[in-house]
Amino acid sequence: MVNGKRVLHYVKADPASAGACVSCHNAYEQRNDIKELRSANSVEQGKQWTMHELMGAIRVNIPVSEVAAAAEAGRNDMLMGLAITFLVGFAGLFFLIFTVVIKPIEESVDEVEGFSEQVDAVVKCSRGLLMGADEQLDACNQLKDKQSSDEHSAEFSELAELADKSAMKVEESAMYCTELETKFISLKVNLIKF
Repeated sequence: MVNGKRVLHYVKADPASAGACVSCHNAYEQRNDIKELRSANSVEQGKQWTMHELMGAIRVNIPVSEVAAAAEAGRNDMLMGLAITFLVGFAGLFFLIFTVVIKPIEESVDEVEGFSEQVDAVVKCSRGLLMGADEQLDACNQLKDKQSSDEHSAEFSELAELADKSAMKVEESAMYCTELETKFISLKVNLIKF
């Protein structure tokens, strides 16, 4: 405690480490005020110092409140640095996850939805074609049953040809559906990888 305040008291030995230190201190011993001080304290006068001899000490008093304030400031700086590092790291990790995982999955989902719409359209078209082909075949059969004259033979042939064309269109639609199904399976495999 110094003047009612807690202090960190630091003392370090101060030996004569250079010739100049020895010369200077020996010169002090010749001064009258030093001689009087030694005499008053019953200390031998005319002391001659030598190299590496202990000449005194360095003493430093540091108020603990200043040490605590410096430590707190250092702690706050360290915590701020850690917080910034964590935030930057988290942002980088989120960006990486978004670009490598989330965005490709979203794109794949969009592709799947597009394929789904295309498949639905093809299925509706195929149903319509099949229904048309069935109606044409029914009409052909009815016409054939009613008459088999030459005048209706041309109509029958025309209707049969239209039925064949409808059947071919249905077959093309089925092939397209198969292609879409293959693409869908490939996309599903890619989604599973993520």
